[in-house]
Amino acid sequence: MGTGKIIGALLAALAFAGLPGEVAAQSYPSRTVTIVVPAAAGGGIDITARWLAAELQNALGKSFVVENKGGASGIIGSQQVARSDPDGHTLLFTISGFLVTSPALFNSLPWDPVKDFAPVAMVLRSPHVLVVNKDSPNNSLSELIAYGRANPGKLTYGSPGITSETHLGSELIGQLANMKVTAVPYRGTGPAFNDLLSGTLGFFLNTMQQLIGPLQGNAIKGLAIANATRLPLLPNLPTAAEAGLAGLEVSTWYALYAPAGTPREVVEFLGREVKKITERPDFKARVEATGASMSYMGPEELGKYTAAEVTRWTGIIGKLNIPKQ
Repeated sequence: MGTGKIIGALLAALAFAGLPGEVAAQSYPSRTVTIVVPAAAGGGIDITARWLAAELQNALGKSFVVENKGGASGIIGSQQVARSDPDGHTLLFTISGFLVTSPALFNSLPWDPVKDFAPVAMVLRSPHVLVVNKDSPNNSLSELIAYGRANPGKLTYGSPGITSETHLGSELIGQLANMKVTAVPYRGTGPAFNDLLSGTLGFFLNTMQQLIGPLQGNAIKGLAIANATRLPLLPNLPTAAEAGLAGLEVSTWYALYAPAGTPREVVEFLGREVKKITERPDFKARVEATGASMSYMGPEELGKYTAAEVTRWTGIIGKLNIPKQ
C-alpha cells in the first residue's frame, strides 16, 4: 500500500473513530459515490453495474455514478480503485475473470486481489454455455470433440482476452477433451460472437447473459452448459458432464469491492444494502431474465471466496501452461 493510501486509510479511520457502527453507517455516503467498471460501456458488467448504482441511489439518497475504465484486461480500472481513498466513495464493480485470474497471468500486476480490496458483496453469477454456428455439422459435444481430435489445431474459438473465463474455459475444454484448440483474439465478446454467427469460428464459450436470446431464437446451437445443473431457461440443454465432458464448470461472477482500509462499518453497511436489493423480487426477475442467477455473498464470505478462487484458477492456469504476460 502506497504512502498516499496509508494516509487516506488513517484519515478514514479517524473520521469514524469512536463512533458506533450504526452512526458511522448513517454518515455514509456524504457525497457522490463512483462505481468503477474496469471494462467498456455496453457489456453485461456495465449494464449490471448501472442497475445496481440506480438501486443504491434510490435507497441511500445520494448519487451513485458508473465510470467505465476499460483496458488491459481490467487492470487499469482495478488499479484506480485500489489506489483511491478508502472512504467508500470509490468502489469497484468487477467480474471474476478480471480479478482472480490475473495473478497467475501477469508478472507485474499493480494490485493484489486479496490485499488491496475490501470485499463488499457478490451480486450474481452467470454460467457459461458452449455454442456453435447454427449450420455447424457438430450437433453434440461428442461430435465437436471427435472433430477436434481428428483435426488438431483446426478447431477455433473466440477469445476476448487471456484473463477471461471465455479464453480459459475454452482452453480447459481442449485439455479435458485431449485435443488442440486454437484461440482467435478479439476486442471483446461482441465481435467474436459475430464471427461465430458467420461461421468463422468452430465454437464459442460465453455467459448465458449474452447467449440466452440467440439460443432461444435458434440463431445458434447450444451443445452444453458449463454448470453442475441444467438451467430452467434452457431445460433441454445438457450439462457438460451429461454431454460427456466432466470437470467443465465455468461461470462468471459479479461483485462489488472497496479499496482496502475502507472502514468496516461502511463495508458492512454497503453489503447489507446490496443484500436488500438482491432479495427484491423485481430485481431478481430482471437478472434471471438475462440467464444469470442471484448469488449474494456478504463481505466476510466474499473475502474467503475471492481468496479460494485465486487459488483455484492459479492451479487451472498452471495446468494449462499459459505463460505469464
